[in-house]
Amino acid sequence: MLMINGISSMTLRQRISSSYTVTGTYSTSTVGSYTLVTFTGNGTITFTSSKSIYYLVVSGGGGGSNNLSTTGGGGGGGGGYASGTATFTAGTSYTITVGAGGAAGASGTASSLSGTGITTVSPTAGGGGSMVAGIAGGSGGGGGAKEIGSGYAGGSASIGGSYGYAGGPGASNSSTLYGGGGGGGAGAIGGTGTSSKGGAGGAGKQWSINSTYYAGGGGGFYGGVANTNGGGGNASTTTTGNGTAGTANLGGGGGSGIAGGAGGSGVVIIAF
Repeated sequence: MLMINGISSMTLRQRISSSYTVTGTYSTSTVGSYTLVTFTGNGTITFTSSKSIYYLVVSGGGGGSNNLSTTGGGGGGGGGYASGTATFTAGTSYTITVGAGGAAGASGTASSLSGTGITTVSPTAGGGGSMVAGIAGGSGGGGGAKEIGSGYAGGSASIGGSYGYAGGPGASNSSTLYGGGGGGGAGAIGGTGTSSKGGAGGAGKQWSINSTYYAGGGGGFYGGVANTNGGGGNASTTTTGNGTAGTANLGGGGGSGIAGGAGGSGVVIIAF
């Protein structure tokens, strides 16, 4: 970290700024006419005068399913995505919580923005992928393949202020038992597995202020790829490999593998 007369650049910026104070794990940047305060860990923000702000809250992604070498489990779902506007009251400290990504096969944890005078924003975390039915979440985890009959369903997506889509189902009548469904993303449903390949992760959703995509789904076992938009992890490309983790602070779902990839942690951004 840059030091000036023994003071870190982050501390110096806080001392110079007369309009707001920030604590916790964060960074600041400028995009066009906007100042962005990006929280990658828990923190607070307080303005000295009332301020109209834009927010993005992305929860942690779900982990991709663990697998046996002869099963096809689903990819993890992307974390719930919520964006909007609010007015922060002068002198009020607003609390930010950044959710963690889920371990293999487990759902992530929710991120949140809360404080006096605003409605708490806390989209549901991404659902974990599974060798059976995918877990519901902000976006649902992918379902597992089935040897006889229809593949297991992907987990459903929550609504209530967040963007998210269901996970894809696993392959039906798959003699190989490969073909887990892709995890759902904030922008699209997860792909359906086939007997030869896992389903692709669903696309994430772009935030218009910084043009970045968040909360993509992870790929299903094996060979299911994450969409390039949203930070989801790829599934293993072989029947013996491990899934790739979702990208930290994008809320992507993990890819499925012998050891499933963890979901990516969430993020909260305040723009003004």
